[in-house]
This record gives sequence, structure tokens and C-alpha cells, in this order.
Amino acid sequence: MNMNVKKAYIWALLPAAALAWCLTAEAWGPRTQISVVTNALYMLSKDGNIPLTRLERDLRAGAMTPIELLEEEHPGFRGNPAGAIESEMRLLRRVRGERVDAYFAYRLGMLGKMIAVATAPMRNTNPAYQETYYNDVDQRIQGVSLRPTRRAFTDPRAYLDAVIMEAGANNDAIARGYQMGAGFSEIANMALPEDITRSVRAVADIWRGILTGAVPLGDVSDGQLQRYVLGAFDFYITRRNEDEIQAAATRLAALTPFTPDMRVRIGDMLYEAGFHDRAMEEYEAVRRAAPERRDVIEKIAEFNVRRGHEALEKRQLETALDAFDKARNADPLHPTAERDYMLVEAMIVARDSRQAADREAVRRAGDLETRAEQEAMYGRYAQAIALLREAEQAYAAVSEEFPLENQQRIRGLNNIRYRMQELKQEITANAQVLSGAGFAPDAVRLARKQLLQPDLTALRAMVAAAYQEEIRALQTRMQSALSPP
Repeated sequence: MNMNVKKAYIWALLPAAALAWCLTAEAWGPRTQISVVTNALYMLSKDGNIPLTRLERDLRAGAMTPIELLEEEHPGFRGNPAGAIESEMRLLRRVRGERVDAYFAYRLGMLGKMIAVATAPMRNTNPAYQETYYNDVDQRIQGVSLRPTRRAFTDPRAYLDAVIMEAGANNDAIARGYQMGAGFSEIANMALPEDITRSVRAVADIWRGILTGAVPLGDVSDGQLQRYVLGAFDFYITRRNEDEIQAAATRLAALTPFTPDMRVRIGDMLYEAGFHDRAMEEYEAVRRAAPERRDVIEKIAEFNVRRGHEALEKRQLETALDAFDKARNADPLHPTAERDYMLVEAMIVARDSRQAADREAVRRAGDLETRAEQEAMYGRYAQAIALLREAEQAYAAVSEEFPLENQQRIRGLNNIRYRMQELKQEITANAQVLSGAGFAPDAVRLARKQLLQPDLTALRAMVAAAYQEEIRALQTRMQSALSPP
């Protein structure tokens, strides 16, 4: 059932005598409430030189707080609106800092709504007439001009009582117009600018009193301060600005000591908003202050176990090990934390062993490449190629698991293949040089080249080869000369 219809149905069942004594929790329509708060902001900024316009969005958000939340914060608001407003005034006076922050502005807006509701006409009349009247005002609010007025603000309670009494002066006349079918009567229309101005002025005066210190400091309970702090955390966490949350936490910590229960609630809010690490800071603070809190111990352990499994899926073994370690230290009774820790520890040992093997293979392959170059430098190409093939096998044994070693493997294999091709080309070129007529000059050239290198064995081999080649050439010439014509 629609709430408005349901409300009208309930009121219709009440006897007329009861209607006269019942109070509605809501007064003025939503558009009128916002207009009252916004105009109070402009009035205060203009004649009080108090810069609140930068926080208009937060003030308006507070003015749109559902009435149910107002009553939750101030359960006595329905029956004693002036008392609830005074309590909120003293609280805001107590927590006011050197500058007005966003949540303080939000609470000022919420207080503005409370004042607007309390100072509206028709609060103690037939609810059917109230609702119609407030709807009619909502339709006319844009065309209302405020009246110039000023009121002496002294004692907050006396001020509120006087304003509330004035607001109800025309109730009977306005209600009679609706009862007779005249609707929004001439009396209601004529009184509207003054009624709206009264509410706007009341909001502006009370805000000024809080901000300038005209509202005296009074008793504020620990419970009120704690609820304010929790409300501020909820407000800033909802805005999802981590820097803003941290700055607010520093300010709020000066208002009242944080109890373990408060920290648990703050931690829960942070966790639900996705600020998991920041939430863990609150839970850890609770664990230090109240180590018997099983609910907090379980939250810490479960979070770290989840974090450990997430890291494990990404193969971040050290991060996983650290998370499981925190989980088992937080809750030695956790069913899986110790087992998970030991499993990851074994995985790290196995991984490190594989990496050590890959590094050794890379080192061995590099040594073989160096030896191959030494052999090639002396012209021992066959030995050089054999060493390069061994190096190639060593690089091939390196896995792709570790990025650095894998890069070294790829680079090494490419170098080996390129170098082997070069050596094959050198062998082919040297084979052509060492064949056919004209060997002797080439032999001399190669000999001279080799003389520049301290390898006597290679030099002797070249001289012997040249000698044998010359003997064969001489034999061929002699046989040709001795043969009969």
C-alpha cells in the first residue's frame, strides 16, 4: 500500500478528538524544506559574512535526510522538536573545528531540516489538512518573497519556543479554509511569506549561533559524540575518497576515544566499501585492545586467507605466504591457514630450485660460448662449432618460467645460431682458398696471419700441408717430362 494512502487510511479511522492532539513528524513539503535551508544559507552568507556557499551541496544533502533517519538520531523529535534541535545544536557547537568540513555542513543541513519542520505552521492540526496545505505551499514556494526581519538570538530554547509558538498562530484559520472547501485561503496566502521567512530566519540564526559561539557549550554525552563520529565515517566512506577519509579520521579522533565496538563498525564500513587494507588497520587495533574478540580475529584471518588465495592464483607466492602467515598468526585455530602456509612455503622452495637450475644452465651456456670463440679465433672451427652445439643444448634446457632467464635463453640461442652460420661460411671460404693453383701465395699469407698468433702447432700443420702439396706438384712435372713423346 502506498505510504500516503496508508497514512490517510489510518487517520480516517481515528476519532476527531484524537486528531487534534496528534503531531505529524514531517512538516513543509520537500521543495519547501530545501528552499528554507538554501535561503538560510544565502542569508547567512550575505549578512553574517560566514562563507558556507562552497558547502551548499552538502548542506542541501543534509536537508534531504529522510525523516526516519532524523528520528533515529533524535528519538524524541516527534514529541519534543525543540529539545531535539537544542541537543543537535549543542553537539555541533561541541564538535565544531577551526573550519567547516563537509560532514559538519551536512549535519548543519540536517539541523536546518529539523528547524524547518519544527517552525512550520499547521503542525498540530488535522493531518489531512496538513498534507494538503504543505502540498499547496510546495506548488507556490518559488514565487514567495522573503520579508525583511531580524530576531534577537539569546537562549536557544527560549528562541525556539517563541518561533514555534508564532508559527501556529494562524493554524485554526488556515484549517477552517480547508474544512469549508476554500482550499488555500486568502489568510494562508497572505501569511505564507511571513511563515517562510520565519523558518528561514530561524535556520540562519541558529546556524550563526553555532558557528560564532553564541550557542553556549553544554553537556554532550559520549554516545552522541560516538554516533557523530560513526556518521562522519559513513559519510566520508560513501564519498570514496581515501585521502578525505584519512583526514577526517585524524580530526574525528580528537573528539572522543574510539572504543573497540566503534572501530569494528568503522572497519566494517571500510571493508564493505572496498577499502580492505584500511579496514584491517581498524580490526588490528581492536585485536590489540581486545584480543578476546573472536569476531574480529575471524575477520582478520578470513581476509588474509582470501588475499592469500588471490595472490596464489596470480603466482605471487611471497605475497600469498605473507597473507597466510598473517592469517595463522591472527587465528591459530583457523581450519586452513596453517596448511595453506606450508603448501606455499614448499612451492617457493621448489620454484627457487628450478630457478637455480635455469641460472646454472645459462651460466654454463655462456662459458661454452666463450670457449667456442677462443677456438674460432685460432681457426679450429670444428671444435668451435661443437662447443656452440653444447651451449645450444644448455640454453634449450632453460624453462620459460622465469622472465630474466628466459630472455637470456632466447638471446643466447639467437646468438649461437647466428655465430654457427658465420663459422660455416668461414670454413667454406677457407676451403676455397686452400684448394687449386695459387695455393703457395695463400699459404704464405695464412702463415703470416698465423705468425701473429702464438699457436706453433697450427703453423707447423700449415707448413707441412704446403710441403706435401709442392712434392705432389713436383712428381707430376717429373712424370710428364720422362714420359715418351
